[in-house]
Amino acid sequence: MNGCRRAGWLINRTHTFTDLICTVDAFEDRLLGTLDGKRSLAAILQTFAKGSDGERRGLNFFERLWQYDQIVFDASATQSVP
Repeated sequence: MNGCRRAGWLINRTHTFTDLICTVDAFEDRLLGTLDGKRSLAAILQTFAKGSDGERRGLNFFERLWQYDQIVFDASATQSVP
């Protein structure tokens, strides 16, 4: 860990393995609070995690949330690139 103090943990009680926890630091907690089901991941990162380090940390955090079954992403409105 990068020496950050942890702000809390996330537990998915519906997951098969309920002993899996995802720790969250203060920066990640702020990002978690921005999730509203309306803004895109890009919009959240541009607004709340400005700078390359913040964006990288934000992407890593959202990927970790996805891996721990804490969030899902709606990709139905995405356009394919030719």
